[in-house]
Amino acid sequence: MVNMQWKLASPAPEEFLRIHGDYPPQLLHLIWNRGLRDARAIAEFFADPDFTRLPDPFLFTDMDTAVARLSRARERGEHVVVFGDYDADGACGATILTELLEAIGVDVSSYLPDRFTEGYGLTAISVKEILRRKAALVITVDCGVSDGEEIAALTARGVDTIVLDHHIVPEQLPKAVAVVDAHRNDDRYPFDWLCGAGVAFVFADAVRRRPLGQGLSEHILFRFADLAAVATIADLVPLEGPNRILVALGLRVLRDAPRLGLRKLMKIARVDAGRADTDTVAFELAPRINAASRMDHANTAFALLAANDEEEAETLAKTLDRHNRARQKKMQEMLVQAEQEVADLERVPEVILVAQEGWSRALVFGVAARLTDRYHRPVFAFALQDGVARGSARSVPGFDLVAAMRAAGGNELFQEFGGHAMAAGATLRAPWLPLLRERLQAYGRTHVTETMMQPVLEIDLELQPHEVSSELLVWFERLAPFGKGNPRPRLFIRDLTTLEARRFGRGEGRYALRFSPLHGGRVISATATKRVVGDGVGVRAGDRIDIVGELRPDWKHRGVELSLLGMRAAT
Repeated sequence: MVNMQWKLASPAPEEFLRIHGDYPPQLLHLIWNRGLRDARAIAEFFADPDFTRLPDPFLFTDMDTAVARLSRARERGEHVVVFGDYDADGACGATILTELLEAIGVDVSSYLPDRFTEGYGLTAISVKEILRRKAALVITVDCGVSDGEEIAALTARGVDTIVLDHHIVPEQLPKAVAVVDAHRNDDRYPFDWLCGAGVAFVFADAVRRRPLGQGLSEHILFRFADLAAVATIADLVPLEGPNRILVALGLRVLRDAPRLGLRKLMKIARVDAGRADTDTVAFELAPRINAASRMDHANTAFALLAANDEEEAETLAKTLDRHNRARQKKMQEMLVQAEQEVADLERVPEVILVAQEGWSRALVFGVAARLTDRYHRPVFAFALQDGVARGSARSVPGFDLVAAMRAAGGNELFQEFGGHAMAAGATLRAPWLPLLRERLQAYGRTHVTETMMQPVLEIDLELQPHEVSSELLVWFERLAPFGKGNPRPRLFIRDLTTLEARRFGRGEGRYALRFSPLHGGRVISATATKRVVGDGVGVRAGDRIDIVGELRPDWKHRGVELSLLGMRAAT
């Protein structure tokens, strides 16, 4: 673990604190640094979430066309195939669309591809299957915008396509009947960062507002809200604007009246549904849903999300839980092997490349992410099979993975490569890996700086020990839902004395700690992982330390504690 530089955000101006004195100053410092700097923005941020606050769905270019084409499909009795990606976003989006079409009387079937035999998006295999089903219309969700060749093949056979996607659009849009994607240059929807299921949700809202959706009340939106929330959190899109509304309302549904499959999944994960939050989705539900395609097939996840039978839902939830445990075991094996591969190097290079036979190509992204987190430098991880290397890469701010792959040889070296600056994927012949490693490391020596390799712990606010309280947590919780773009507040407290540190949990992998202010006062409780504790500073009674953590309810929900992100000797 690389030592982190602690960076404390600047405080809000005194004038801002004075004008908005109805709020506690700690909260005002936070919202100032999150860009909420006038009364209107603050009021909108804290307003009760409501579907009526979502933008008009028909601001999406082609939304009217998409709804009209679906209406014709119903009138003509055409068969429609909903085609989704195999991850949690795609499975949730496909469930929304399939249930929507069933509700309005459309003849529909769903299709989620096999991650291993078909890969991402429409392919020759899926085109053949769609034609076999005698579909007249395909609606893609969480994919499609880059599948121009396959859409053209469907069009040539008389099959229309509606694309509902959220990925960056290519220079040439596919020649589909409708392409609904906020990244289009000619699009007027005021928010670019819906996930795929979020776009499907907006499409459902659009259908509801037209004669095609006659008889559908706003209840249909609540029916889909938990799916939209799960997908939004799982896909790591910013929890801002419409996403904040979707997640807030979806979490209410998840807590109060979740769909059967999610209720069973929370039960098997031993989650208290009444306290479900973004962490519940990110760490309990999403990994189990995603495990379906990574260990078997996404159809299991789709079947669970759409389940109406108690016994079937319970069986499917157990299956996903079993897949998730298998995923965790395999991931741990791969991480141990990857760590050893790095340890065997004479020095850790600026760009790390690891590759092994027997690795799952569905899990190498996790290896790359973990090693990037540990060494804070770009990492490429490849699974080797039948002479082919299929991999995933993760980066650090400032280093462009796609540019690095182009410099390493681009299309002359790779069979496939793409992605964006911080996350990418690639496929090449395994014998070319030594050359790729050599070229990436040479590129890294001139493009990876010391600053890039220095991780920074961003801190929102410095607190005095006496300010840590349940009352402050209540105010902070008004910022929820937390996630990408709206993280939990990171709080800095200086000059504490360690009173006690004991280990607990599986393998004693966590610490429960108690601290006292240097000059006495309220004792502060905290928890920390082995990784945060690091070299052991702060776990000996009498140690003087500074800490950074997130304020949360304690495990009994009777008080508060800090979940620590950093500890260091007092400065």
